[in-house]
Amino acid sequence: MRNSEFETEIKNGVINLPKKYLNAKKAKVIILDNDFRSDKDFIFRIVNNPVHLNSGVSFLSREEANER
Repeated sequence: MRNSEFETEIKNGVINLPKKYLNAKKAKVIILDNDFRSDKDFIFRIVNNPVHLNSGVSFLSREEANER
């Protein structure tokens, strides 16, 4: 197996291959996304998709939370 590398743009979810790779039988695709998720995205995801806690979880009292 020969490894080759090239850069291309993804347009409407389609990756255009250079002509020399059109007869290839297999491809391994790695997407490099510069628009990585920030903490704001994490909070948005958690707020919109809450996770139910299992029984047996105990919360701190106000006094315990404010202990120094």
